[in-house]
Amino acid sequence: MLTAWYVLARRGLGDRIVDPEIFRLATALIAVFAIPALIFMFAFEPFGAKQIDAFRRLQFVLAFPDLLVAVGGAVAVARARKVRPLPWRDPAFFALALSALLFASGGVMGLLITGSDTRTPAHYHGMIAAATTACMGLTLTYCLPALLRPVLNSARLNIQIALFAVGQLTATVGMFLAGGYGAPRKTPSGLVSIPDGAVIGMYLHGIGALFAVTGGAMFIAIVLRALLFPRSETGARQAAARLGSKLKEIAAQ
Repeated sequence: MLTAWYVLARRGLGDRIVDPEIFRLATALIAVFAIPALIFMFAFEPFGAKQIDAFRRLQFVLAFPDLLVAVGGAVAVARARKVRPLPWRDPAFFALALSALLFASGGVMGLLITGSDTRTPAHYHGMIAAATTACMGLTLTYCLPALLRPVLNSARLNIQIALFAVGQLTATVGMFLAGGYGAPRKTPSGLVSIPDGAVIGMYLHGIGALFAVTGGAMFIAIVLRALLFPRSETGARQAAARLGSKLKEIAAQ
């Protein structure tokens, strides 16, 4: 996700906006923090209480590299906004912004969990959807042009990204609301009685999930069409040439 954020920020805001040293530091910290994870595998009984608690605590440590990139990205966005309006119509920046919003909302939900209810899946669905949205944006704006299969309709890409990301955000908010009213997780519908507030939350979750699934299906259709039926070979080669020049600039830096 951090790699996707870095590439999307450079494509949406310009190569010189985002400091590459911040990204390198964050990825180095993740590599260092991965060492205790390997130790936990051998130091504690597999799936025992001590091992589970060790991994749980390590998750909080892994938040620091993410915050480092997020804060650096926020500074870059504020700097870019002073120079020119933010490029909301650019699918790369649009995916970056929605991914960051999902990640932040999922993180806040995680800090507010107090029991075993649907607030837990609301938290991790928000985090996973943030990574998925970032990877979708990376595929549509970076990978496809690199394969000489660019999608030339930016508005269609923004619609797809919005359907998936906003749908996922709505679904997680619904689950969190239901959990706040005591809706248990991993429990079949109708097995327990839940308050009206939880029912409203689950309806909201269902509506959001419908939009998210629509956005996911649209993503598959867009990628398959770009790969199998490229519309303009000339446009594809021009996009590839621009991408190649950007990669050379990044390598030179």
